[in-house]
Amino acid sequence: MIISLVRKRAPAIADAIGHRVQQSGARVQVTHHHINRPPVPRKHPRPDCPFCQIIHDGAPATIVHEWSDALAIVPRSGGCTDGHLLVLPRGHVADFTTDPVVSATVQLRAAELAA
Repeated sequence: MIISLVRKRAPAIADAIGHRVQQSGARVQVTHHHINRPPVPRKHPRPDCPFCQIIHDGAPATIVHEWSDALAIVPRSGGCTDGHLLVLPRGHVADFTTDPVVSATVQLRAAELAA
């Protein structure tokens, strides 16, 4: 079963429905997407990932901007130059090459900030 919501429907509702259906024994994949972008699969947070700890567990960070799919923070060391920010996807990926959709989303958010 694939559950996919578009436009302004609440992603949390899709997650809850997917979880409920999965509990009944069905195999479920929940995706969230915007009209102009491809679907982005939900990635589960990794407890050993410092970025997941910031996004999901409220670890300390200076948050500059938040979106439904990404988060911009000031790096702990201040970054390479003044004003440098780190844009993180809300879903865990091993690295930039793992999921092109997530990478593109993060680049889009970084470009929005730069503009």
